[in-house]
Amino acid sequence: MEDKSRVTFTYEIKSKSKTGLKVLAGVFLLIAAAFFVFGLSMLFSDVPGLFFLFLFVAVVLLALARYTCVHANSMQAMKQLLVFKEETIHYFYENKAADKKIDVHIPYSQVTSLYLARGHRLYSAEFFKNIMVYPILIVEWKNEADKDYIAQGMNVKKLGEVLNLVPKSIPLKAMKYDLTFCPMVLMPQVIATSELIEADRERPLDLPFRMAGRFYESPPAWEPPEQKEKKRKRERQNKWLKNGVVGFLAAFSFFVSLFMMPNWEIVDGSFRFEDTFAIDVTYIIVLLLFVYLRYTIIHRDIYPMKRVLLPIGLIGGIFLIGGVLANVLMTVSDGFMDAVFIQVFMSAVLVGVTYIIYVMGWFVWLLLYMLGIIK
Repeated sequence: MEDKSRVTFTYEIKSKSKTGLKVLAGVFLLIAAAFFVFGLSMLFSDVPGLFFLFLFVAVVLLALARYTCVHANSMQAMKQLLVFKEETIHYFYENKAADKKIDVHIPYSQVTSLYLARGHRLYSAEFFKNIMVYPILIVEWKNEADKDYIAQGMNVKKLGEVLNLVPKSIPLKAMKYDLTFCPMVLMPQVIATSELIEADRERPLDLPFRMAGRFYESPPAWEPPEQKEKKRKRERQNKWLKNGVVGFLAAFSFFVSLFMMPNWEIVDGSFRFEDTFAIDVTYIIVLLLFVYLRYTIIHRDIYPMKRVLLPIGLIGGIFLIGGVLANVLMTVSDGFMDAVFIQVFMSAVLVGVTYIIYVMGWFVWLLLYMLGIIK
């Protein structure tokens, strides 16, 4: 039977976990060596091209081995225990490598406030991104003359169980920020600079912002005011520049489709150029529009695939509107609109290929990061 008189949270890193990771790194390394040797044998076979495939797999496994080993070396055996009881809160922390140990029992009479913030865990791929957001409960308590803070992430059910144990006389306030990576030493500044909302103890998640669930972008992380102001100023400058660039490129694309395309020669249903300058300029404009549209007009919280489809629609719309107006207002060659549609299709293909290269670029960056080539 579940004991409702206490709610326990434990977190422990054992020395065996560190050893296990090193063993796993060794396995990755051995498999990488096997793939490399087998790839070398392919050089003298009927399919020498397979060498590059096996070499690529060996490099990926080598990167995984190095990353796993570095992660294992950074781990320190530690144990953390947080227990909410009917009368007190018990907090225990031990890290033998750092020679640090904390073991305190905090009566609720010393607890001054409770704060709700947000934390997140990331489950992502470029095409399917999920961020699991969960509540973080922060306990503020008096430790002699100072105030100390303890934070614990938990699911919604656990949060309700904890709040049932904590006296209702202790105020509960919520903030919209993500404190996943915020050290507790900064909590006084976080509280002083954040907009705090009184939360209902019966419905603690009934707030103007979502505290839990799946997101496509992580909630805003707390930043020091001076850093936030610098970032806001930089974003305003970048937005002004990007909007100007987008406006110029869109206007120029419209100009090309309205005044230049009608003069291009049409062969076999598509535009033909005496030299490649015109087509180079057109496709460069398409690429620049794609890059700038993704970070200006299109919101970052939407599905990643829509970030590609919406720019294609906007870019194609500009060319089509210019082409339709040219067809209505001017005398154009037979098959002009068919050629415009082909131009739009080729622009869409170009954007799609660019996006695939962008996705692969992230994979290459991650690979180089795990190999330690970039920091």
